[in-house]
Amino acid sequence: VAAATLMGVGFGLCWAFISRRILGGLADDERAIGSSAIAAVQQTGAAAGAAIMGVVANLLGFSTGLTAESAQAVAVWVFVIGAPIALLGAWSAWRLAQAEGEEWSDGLGRDA
Repeated sequence: VAAATLMGVGFGLCWAFISRRILGGLADDERAIGSSAIAAVQQTGAAAGAAIMGVVANLLGFSTGLTAESAQAVAVWVFVIGAPIALLGAWSAWRLAQAEGEEWSDGLGRDA
C-alpha cells in the first residue's frame, strides 16, 4: 500500500509539468488533439505494461498455479524486465527536463 501510494504521489506531482511541456511544444491548432492524446497514451502504456508483465508471469509459472515459490521467481523477473523500461522512462524525463528553454525541433534540425 505504501509503495502504491508513493507511486501515485509521484505521478501526481509530475503529471502537470509533463502535460504543460508537451502542450507547450504544440501549435495552437493542435493543442486540443494533443491534450486528449496525453490521456490515451498514458492508458495505452499502462495496458501494454500490464499485458507484457502478465505474459512474463505466465511464462514463468503463474499459468500452472500460484505458489510461494512461483511468486518469488516471477517477482524477481518482473522487476528485472521492468528495470530497463524504467531506466528508459527516467532518461526520457531527464531529456524532457533538459529541453526546457531550448526550442522544439522536428528532429530533422528544423524548428517546428
